[in-house]
Amino acid sequence: MKHFRKELRSGQPPPGHGHSVTRSLRSYRCITQVSLQVSVGGFIGDSAVLPCFSKERPLKLQEITVHWRYNDDLNVYDIIDGQGSVEDQHSAYKGRAEMFSDDFEKGNFSLKLSDLQHNDTGKYICYASDIHTVELLVKEKEKIIQEEDKAKQTEEKENQGAQPGPEKIVTLVAVLSVFILLCC
Repeated sequence: MKHFRKELRSGQPPPGHGHSVTRSLRSYRCITQVSLQVSVGGFIGDSAVLPCFSKERPLKLQEITVHWRYNDDLNVYDIIDGQGSVEDQHSAYKGRAEMFSDDFEKGNFSLKLSDLQHNDTGKYICYASDIHTVELLVKEKEKIIQEEDKAKQTEEKENQGAQPGPEKIVTLVAVLSVFILLCC
């Protein structure tokens, strides 16, 4: 964050961003000290939504400038003058990062990241009217399913002695039938 503010004071573009930010630096002069942090989990191959909301109202679409960065360095997505921009986007996010452009004027600058990869795990920063930090943790589905299966198998083994299986019931019915026939 200090790195970002230093570059703003010097008039240089923020990390991971090229020439087009100079016209939008005026928007960052009012960034507050507030830093909100959220954790989001996702699975490899799935999508995750990284939240970022502005409390400022009213918002004029043409005045909205927001930057999403990964580990304060890689350009994930930009909104410049109310328009989504992937011009300087890092290649790792091409075709995988999208925004909810219909909600920009409502202050929703959340990022949807598709086709999650293990190396997407890390810290994402949304530079809007406030600074929002989102920690993304990407897990493998198979490991989670395997862990659930192991827990289920352990539970079934523990419950096997508690309830009679169908073969025990058939045996009991046969023994009772023989006993009834012999006694009559």
